[in-house]
Amino acid sequence: MSSKKVFVRDLVDEYSVRAKNFGDHSSFEFFGVSNEDGITKSKNAAKDKVEDYKIIEQGCFAYNPYRINVGSIAYLDEDIKGFISPAYVVFKTKPKSIIPELLFKFLKSKEGLRQIKLYARGTVRQALRFEDLCKIELTIPHYDEQVKLFEKISLTENETIKLNNETDFQLNIVTQLRQAFLREAMQGKLVPQDKNDEPATELLKRIKAEKEKLIVEGKLKKQKPLPEIKPEEIPYQPPNDLIFVRLQDICHIEKGNIGIMKAAPGDYPLVTLSEERLSDKDYYFDCKAVIIPIISSAGHGKAEMKRMHYQEGKFSVGNILCAVHPFNYENFNARFLFEYMNNYKHAFFVKKMRGAANVSLRLDAIAETPIPIISIKTQNKFEELMQLLDELEKNINQSKEETNLLLQTVLREALEEK
Repeated sequence: MSSKKVFVRDLVDEYSVRAKNFGDHSSFEFFGVSNEDGITKSKNAAKDKVEDYKIIEQGCFAYNPYRINVGSIAYLDEDIKGFISPAYVVFKTKPKSIIPELLFKFLKSKEGLRQIKLYARGTVRQALRFEDLCKIELTIPHYDEQVKLFEKISLTENETIKLNNETDFQLNIVTQLRQAFLREAMQGKLVPQDKNDEPATELLKRIKAEKEKLIVEGKLKKQKPLPEIKPEEIPYQPPNDLIFVRLQDICHIEKGNIGIMKAAPGDYPLVTLSEERLSDKDYYFDCKAVIIPIISSAGHGKAEMKRMHYQEGKFSVGNILCAVHPFNYENFNARFLFEYMNNYKHAFFVKKMRGAANVSLRLDAIAETPIPIISIKTQNKFEELMQLLDELEKNINQSKEETNLLLQTVLREALEEK
């Protein structure tokens, strides 16, 4: 298959037809571009300025110059016409130059996004104008050969979708297993019952004594006693004999130690709101801990908690999160506490977030969280099962990454310089 290197300007023409020059458009609707959904109906159109809007029709590409750097570009393959904001760049492919869907896949690919960011202009807020788009380069075969190439890519894409659906199903099963094991742990079904096990009532007495000892030794500040736990505080139906204790009675609850932007990269994990860890040259914690965000992960006054974290060893925590770790690991397993609180994070934490613009979670609200008292043998068995599921989930995600990499490889080999 022979290929040649071309610029986007060799393949496309700008399509800038205004509504005022189009004729009858009384039945047209307003559209916009979504990164996830492509061309979508717009709810924010300035209908009183419709004459200034551009026309979009089948075969058109459209993008917001300030949003294309995150992949927000769409191709309209449906036989419809409508309005789109004059702020959008609209263009079409030249006849017999490139299959439109092939160009669209390239512009959404890693290489396409790399070049979009390369040619975008601006310091604070970058924008890709049409003339900037035209500078992008790609390698394409003759138009007749593109048909076979597009069929190959489409076939690979369809197989990728099928495999991703299967891996998503498997990941959902893993989530269900985590929840099932959590229920069985609280019902005392994970390990054989032993009549010699310490009763929960005795463990509760020992927990209180251990906390008082920490206060006397100056390792813990004396706290204001909290009221007894009411049934409505439990977001599920617990077994009748299950006893609960407040989180502040079994765990240290400490705000993160460092401003994330002030951390100097180093050898220790730095836990932040994101899924991936950053690093810090120093560490503040050396334990097994549950990390809970104390600000909302959504803006505009909305309460939301996207994720919690579990962390072991030596690490630091950003000051917009807090670390929760047991007084005594012989009584409470930190991994069990993480899975338990993470499973019910909406009821325990999100509902308690407060604030108008900056929605946050107080440490004393976290301290109120009701925790079930179950045997440490059950908690440790639960952790073993979670570690097995962690490994299974890791393998599933790796398989998904390899599947998606195959599609990117096919596209890269087809449209990038050899």
